[in-house]
Amino acid sequence: MTSADSSADLSAPSSDALPDGCIQRVLPAGALRETRWVLLAMALTLLVSMLAVGWQRRLLPQERLQAHQIDLSTGLSTAEQGIYTDLQAVYDEWQSMNAPLPPPTPKHWADEGWPPFIDDLTAQQRGRRQWRLLTVGDRYAYLGTGGHTESSPEQGKQHATPRVLLWRLPETHAIHAMTKVKGAAENAHSDESPHTGFDLWLHEADTTPDGALPESLDEASLIRHGWRQAVAHLRAEYPRPPTRESGGF
Repeated sequence: MTSADSSADLSAPSSDALPDGCIQRVLPAGALRETRWVLLAMALTLLVSMLAVGWQRRLLPQERLQAHQIDLSTGLSTAEQGIYTDLQAVYDEWQSMNAPLPPPTPKHWADEGWPPFIDDLTAQQRGRRQWRLLTVGDRYAYLGTGGHTESSPEQGKQHATPRVLLWRLPETHAIHAMTKVKGAAENAHSDESPHTGFDLWLHEADTTPDGALPESLDEASLIRHGWRQAVAHLRAEYPRPPTRESGGF
């Protein structure tokens, strides 16, 4: 083949060439189909997860409120919740003092400036209470009566009649055990402190509830005299067994 024939072949139009004026559409090299499958898989995964969570919640046993209990987050007024928070701080201070027995008097806490025992502006807004230390057997508790106030910025969630509060400290043997554990933790240079918690009881009574005071500070006696316990947890992974003091409540 000569060079002339080669140039003629190159200049000749190919049989596959498009006619003049025509445009060929080329699809993008994307992964649209794969993207759709990935989105579908994600949606199915979310749906299955939601169904599994909902089914698990139905299977978990519920820790319901007992007849003598009220919810700490919804059953207390704003003033009572504030007092509970103050009592937690006083309890921590008492622990830092190695939990002396008998516990300090309300006057001691007031002189040290600890609410809710001090008569300050917050106490006036919540309603002044008269506190006294109770000793029944080997149990100690602080009794707070009163709580009446004429005007308060916290009236949005106030109980109709101020309730009597009973701040019950742990049993004596538990206090001694708590002190020993705390000493061991300090010797081991541990930042963890033992917590043997107190509890708060409320009574629908007037400012002189002597008739409602039980002969003992155990749970069964408090329940018989109409006291109600503020509890914090309504749901648990496993049901809580009845306590020895409550007699199966």
